[in-house]
Amino acid sequence: MIVEKIKKKFTEIEFPILFLFDAEKEYEDELMGYNQSDFKVVYVNRNFFAVKYDVEFKEKTDKILLYHPYEEPKEKEYIHYPLTDLLLTGNILAMDEISDLLQQYNIPLQQRDNVSKVKKWIKAKKNQSKLLPALTNKPFEINRLYTAVISIILDEKKAGNMAFNLMRIFELLQEGKDAWEKKQQLLMDAGLDEVLKQNIVQLFNTTLEDIRYDTLKALFLQLKYNMMMYFIVNVDKRDPYHTLKLSDDTSKIKINNFFKDWQDDKNKSVHLDRILDELGSGIQEEKIYKLYGFEQEYGFRTKKIVQSQLHNSLNEVLTAPSDVVAKYASFHNNIEQYEGYEQKVTFILYTARFFEMIRRYSDFVFNKPQDYLNRYEKELYKLDSFYRLAFTAYQQFSEEMLPAYENVFAELNKTYDQYLIDLNNPWVKSLDEINFDFEKLTTSKQFNFYQDFVAPISNKKVIIISDAFRYELGIELMNELNVESDNNITCSAMVASIPSYTNLGMSNLLPNQKIEAIISEDSIDYSIAGIKTVSTNREQILKLAEQNSGVIDYATFSKFNTEEGRNYLKDKQTIYVYHNWMDSIGDKQGSEYYTFESAEQCIAQLKSLIKKLYGNFNIYNVLVTADHGFLFNYKKISDATSQQLPALKNTLKDHTRFCLTTDAKEFPDIYQFPLSATTNVKSDVQVILPKAINRFRKKGNIGKQFVHGGAALQELIVPVFQLYRNRRNMAKKVNFKRIDNLKSASTSIIKLNFLQVEPIGSGFKSRVIKIAVYDLDHHIISNEEEIVLNLTSELPAERSFEVRLELTTKGSKMKNGFIKVFDKDDSLNSLMSDPIKINLLEEIDSFD
Repeated sequence: MIVEKIKKKFTEIEFPILFLFDAEKEYEDELMGYNQSDFKVVYVNRNFFAVKYDVEFKEKTDKILLYHPYEEPKEKEYIHYPLTDLLLTGNILAMDEISDLLQQYNIPLQQRDNVSKVKKWIKAKKNQSKLLPALTNKPFEINRLYTAVISIILDEKKAGNMAFNLMRIFELLQEGKDAWEKKQQLLMDAGLDEVLKQNIVQLFNTTLEDIRYDTLKALFLQLKYNMMMYFIVNVDKRDPYHTLKLSDDTSKIKINNFFKDWQDDKNKSVHLDRILDELGSGIQEEKIYKLYGFEQEYGFRTKKIVQSQLHNSLNEVLTAPSDVVAKYASFHNNIEQYEGYEQKVTFILYTARFFEMIRRYSDFVFNKPQDYLNRYEKELYKLDSFYRLAFTAYQQFSEEMLPAYENVFAELNKTYDQYLIDLNNPWVKSLDEINFDFEKLTTSKQFNFYQDFVAPISNKKVIIISDAFRYELGIELMNELNVESDNNITCSAMVASIPSYTNLGMSNLLPNQKIEAIISEDSIDYSIAGIKTVSTNREQILKLAEQNSGVIDYATFSKFNTEEGRNYLKDKQTIYVYHNWMDSIGDKQGSEYYTFESAEQCIAQLKSLIKKLYGNFNIYNVLVTADHGFLFNYKKISDATSQQLPALKNTLKDHTRFCLTTDAKEFPDIYQFPLSATTNVKSDVQVILPKAINRFRKKGNIGKQFVHGGAALQELIVPVFQLYRNRRNMAKKVNFKRIDNLKSASTSIIKLNFLQVEPIGSGFKSRVIKIAVYDLDHHIISNEEEIVLNLTSELPAERSFEVRLELTTKGSKMKNGFIKVFDKDDSLNSLMSDPIKINLLEEIDSFD
């Protein structure tokens, strides 16, 4: 602005010398940085001789601005002014900036005095972009301009928003009294202290005496208290802060909205917890929730409230796990309520699920081996799943462990280890009672996999064999993919052979009538139709059953683009994809503690691969299975607690969980049976197992925490995941219903609870619904929430979800309305229309 005025003045004068006196140094930064050829700026400050020299020897065409960072001399002072002679021939740049401003922004003349009040802040070039919306707003509002100037004084980036100005004020209060008093003085110098006070009064519909540090801090304490107490109508007289409670509903709503805006802003919210904790330390949350209870809903969950609630739940995990499960069952559907604490809630929830289920069993002794298999397939696998999910969440805690979490984690591991013993000890004994004869079991056998599951599919199919992908992981994979409505998926149990190790399991999964053992002096291999079942021969064996077959590893297949994948698949009817992730991580001593982390990665990889198969390559029949499962114990298993290997003369293979031998001698404290009992291998080879889940003592880089090869249910039961992609899906859209009893609203926030009636994958497909409050004329008077109903859990509690609707300013004035639900694809016909009374005492004012 000043540069253009100078240029214009030079065009109006004959002698190219121009004086500018700037006592407040308003233009110093702008002019000292000016280096264009239009005119030259000479800084005048006791350098009078140099100034005269510059003027005397300037080029004829040069134009010089003599910038004085002080006021113009009074009339009597000119006699002593060293540049008076130049002034007589030059010109003084007279500044009527207010008139210029009014004209430039088309501001009414009657606002001259009001605008003059903040002239200093408007003139600064760095402020102009921030003030532009207020200066150009029509009709012009002086309070809007003042609010924007207050933002600049406070160094608030979102200029002109009073709510954000107040957030900035609380940030300054948090920095300390001195930080605020410097800003307070600037506001008073600008005459804006009263404006700020009135803005705060309007923001909360409350009173405020002044803007001193202590007054504003007291205001923050009152705001914090009323924000926490938003949903509590009747205040307990024992509440030490009850005198701070506001009775005006409009004030309470505005306070709630203020903190919601603060929490929702990604930049401001970073400091919110610390400010609530430190500046708001006068309101001790512990006293509030101890008085009103952990189950009471609070208007805002401060960090301390969430931490204390979680700590209280943690204490109940071991004593009242069902109560904890009921509290957090729908956590994953309303995760925003625990933002920043997701892993802790996940740990608490799945630890509680584990203890809730395990306490339903006084023991794990069942009548027959088949009973164990049925019970594990139907329910007991969940204990392994709950443990894994709790374990994984605990490992992801980012902050220092609290003793309470460490103690519960230790108890979880201790109980899980004992569960493995209590379940597998009687299970293996029951197998021993039938001489490990798998023909007496009705569950599908791994050695019949091709015959039972692959051969019956006449269409093109892909079989994914994932090493060590145990049964509970297959169930999770099924649930993750079931959310897509065109997927028809089942996941059943299949029993691997004993010993449950890779060579035998991989052989079982190939097409075979029988498997032959190739025995040398100190080793054993397997063959089908005279061909060894090593990895390089698998395609050859597969082609014996289906000529148009192929074998490929996951690493190669996953890199195919669409064209490459289709070219590979086009002339093949049956494709085996070998995926080795779990076993490669867990089977090494140095990485076995990453077992469950690798399980998460394994599921993600398989999910991505399967979606690529039907999404890119048009493969609509996919099977997933494994060669074996695994056992995992977190507590370190030492050699001292391991079982001694029996003294064998002819060892074909030994491992921490089994031995294969040609010795016929019987040994104490072990299980011994012929290999042929659990396989279709006709051989005299004997299998030797340690008791229950014991490990044999063995040297070398062999893991002891992650193991397989034995007869534990977790090692033996593997999934048969079968996906059929139906391109003409006849599934119905899933149903929903409201499960709350809300009939009227006394605050601007309306909380509703819904249930997805059926799980996805049982003849029902997902749907998207839109929920909002409407007035009697069918206009929306709240925000609209869009909810995806795609939950797969069999437990109704895990299919419930909460919806929060906030009334608009118009909505707050209504007396009646309707809660309506529409399918996203049909905005004309509502799926639900429930009446609701609106009992707000005053409408909500909006204020920017």
